[in-house]
Amino acid sequence: MGPDKRRLAPSTGNRREQTREKSRLRIFSRFALDLINISSETDLFWYVAREVVGKLGFVDCVIYLADPERNLLRQVAAIGAKNPEADAIANALEIPVGEGITGHVAETRQAIIVDDLLGDSRYIPDLVEARSEICVPLIVDDDLVGVIDSEDPRPGRFGPDDLEVLDTVAAMTSARLNLLRKDQALRESERNFRALFDTTTCGIGRTILEDGRVILANRKLAEIFGYDSPEEFIETFVFSDHYVDPDDRQRLMDSYRQAPGTPVECAFTRKDGSIVNVQAYARANYESGVLNFVAIDISGQVQMESELRRHEALVQALIEHSPVALSVKDLDGRYLLVSPAYGPYLDMAADEAVGKRAEDILASETMSVLAAADRAIMSSGEALPPDQAFPVEFGPSTLLVTKFPIEDSGGEITAIGTVGIDVTEQVRVEDRLRQAQKMEAVGQLTGGIAHDFNNLLAVIQGNIEMLELRLGRDDPSLGPILRAAGRGAELTQRLLAYSRQQPLRPRPTDMAGLTGSMKELLRRTLGATIEVEIRAGDDLAPANVDPGQVENALLNLALNARDAMPGGGKLTIECANARLDETSVADNPEAAAGDYVVLSVSDEGTGMSADVRARVFEPFFTTKEVGKGSGLGLSMVYGFARQSGGHVSICSEEGKGTTVRLYMPRSREVSQQEEARPTGDAPRGKGEMILVIEDDPDVRALSVQLLENLDYRVIDVPDAAAALDVLASGTLVNLVLSDVVLPGGTSGPEFAVQARERFPGLGIIFMSGYPAEAAMRNGFLGPDSVLLNKPFERLQLARALRQALD
Repeated sequence: MGPDKRRLAPSTGNRREQTREKSRLRIFSRFALDLINISSETDLFWYVAREVVGKLGFVDCVIYLADPERNLLRQVAAIGAKNPEADAIANALEIPVGEGITGHVAETRQAIIVDDLLGDSRYIPDLVEARSEICVPLIVDDDLVGVIDSEDPRPGRFGPDDLEVLDTVAAMTSARLNLLRKDQALRESERNFRALFDTTTCGIGRTILEDGRVILANRKLAEIFGYDSPEEFIETFVFSDHYVDPDDRQRLMDSYRQAPGTPVECAFTRKDGSIVNVQAYARANYESGVLNFVAIDISGQVQMESELRRHEALVQALIEHSPVALSVKDLDGRYLLVSPAYGPYLDMAADEAVGKRAEDILASETMSVLAAADRAIMSSGEALPPDQAFPVEFGPSTLLVTKFPIEDSGGEITAIGTVGIDVTEQVRVEDRLRQAQKMEAVGQLTGGIAHDFNNLLAVIQGNIEMLELRLGRDDPSLGPILRAAGRGAELTQRLLAYSRQQPLRPRPTDMAGLTGSMKELLRRTLGATIEVEIRAGDDLAPANVDPGQVENALLNLALNARDAMPGGGKLTIECANARLDETSVADNPEAAAGDYVVLSVSDEGTGMSADVRARVFEPFFTTKEVGKGSGLGLSMVYGFARQSGGHVSICSEEGKGTTVRLYMPRSREVSQQEEARPTGDAPRGKGEMILVIEDDPDVRALSVQLLENLDYRVIDVPDAAAALDVLASGTLVNLVLSDVVLPGGTSGPEFAVQARERFPGLGIIFMSGYPAEAAMRNGFLGPDSVLLNKPFERLQLARALRQALD
């Protein structure tokens, strides 16, 4: 007998607990169904106190109603020790909000359990001694309406289960109280009850228990089953096989027999044959033979859950197949989600990265940038705007990254998401474009310098010519001046080459013949330690270039190659045809698609670093020692290539040599021989009147001196306004010699337009530090204008004058 009793003891305890749980379920089920018939607040409070709280095992219960105007609680119902008779309360007890345990719950709106009141300073002793207390608020529409309080003479009487039960009672009481207060007429008459009955969002009905025939229904229930009115729905046999699947019907029957009030999900057939999903609650009244039930249409919820699953599948597919790099990290930096596109930037598969910390995967430089962004997101709590996306380097790749916080239902940030777009190629192209823009800006600057320098050279060279006429060419004092002027002219020419403003004479040129003819010159210039090899294809097309400038460019490249091979080596010069399509020039903003002849110059020298390669075409940039290089060699090659309609590229690596490729436009014509430069004596004037317009006094004085030496009469003025005054005075002027750029707001070409309106036959020759091609390209001159490039020789001036006058 002993062992048997020990074995039965736990089972007996379980049955006792199960019995208690079933009892509570019955009470709650009855409570839920009986609430519909309670029509006043007083009845509600007494029903809750007597029939619910009291029967749920609490020894006493007091319900207080809040009086917000007076900021206090008023006792409205009580059973147990504080009201043994459980009669109506004549003199209701009042408690200020915030005073005692009950007032504290009213103030904080938080339920509370006190295990020992004697140790709680908030406890106010009552006539009836108590040791433990449980108290929950009644909340309606976020407003406090009352408090349910229960005390017990035993310490530690209440636990979490009791709090859950009393919270449920409070919630159901608050809900019913809410309905009572919203519609007072409902509690006063059947008509108002019917209005609420028909407008509730729940379907409410009653059937005959025996056969399931509907005898009462509200509008919502009729609507759920697809009927136009409750009257049409009444008399249907809603639990027949026509309306509900037998298995669903059996589960519903089991619920009201075994656990009344337990929700059961069922699928019913509507009038039109469609399916509606409902959550049903049923309670049988066996004495009257009816079944009361509540039905909630959850078709939307079921559909929403289906849509949610479909949405999750779509999102997963999007993440799996998106080319955008996506990741989500928790606040400890551990990856929760990594898209396949993000994996390569982490150097591992996406699923391998999940669960790992970012700082254990990424390089420290990358991690520091991302961590700073994470801290900013945590601080602001807002997503990073798209226009504030920032580049992050992941090894050789660059991602344009933006971040956003992920919050839970309470608004707390629980994770940080990252979206990255690969902009590696874009960054590379932008770098090339910035380099091109920088070169363009420097080119404009050097062109301006060359223009001003040409004015200085014009004065120097012109005066040298005048001195030669007086002193003779053999005078020793002229030698240094002539050499300085020559070096200045060469420097100006290189600056103009870089700025793409040098005068070019392009023509079809045989590159194989040109490079071949320079082989002996290159050997003598480069020295015995440099081996020169020249290659050219048999089908090489002619290039449309200025052959003299090509020779200068090739010589500059060869000299650079020699300097890069101080111990000697091999220099390879190669000419070949090349065709560039749109794809091959996509990453080079300076290149254009088309047919080219490529001149490649390769050495085996020291090569260049990336920093040097980025600046190698800038004027005056050189890595040579002071005094051993002007820094204009490669810049001249660059400018010549661009001005010729081609471009130049460089491939170099430290210790592995350098290859420079000069792309020149291909010509459709056969190559031509260069014309010989004309020579002869300077033709003289016949006393004609020349009007000189030049703002630079030294250039103007030199021009007057040259013209008078050539037997012309001269009037000189500094600007266009003065020149117009001379013409308006009636002075006979045979020809105007004008600078292109003049002070006073009127340029030389603009003066020409104004002068020819009054003197149509007036001849005009322009002077400028800009070459003719540049002046025409920049809109200074028309295609038929005559231009003398500064510095010009006396012979050039003399011939231009006679050509214009004759």
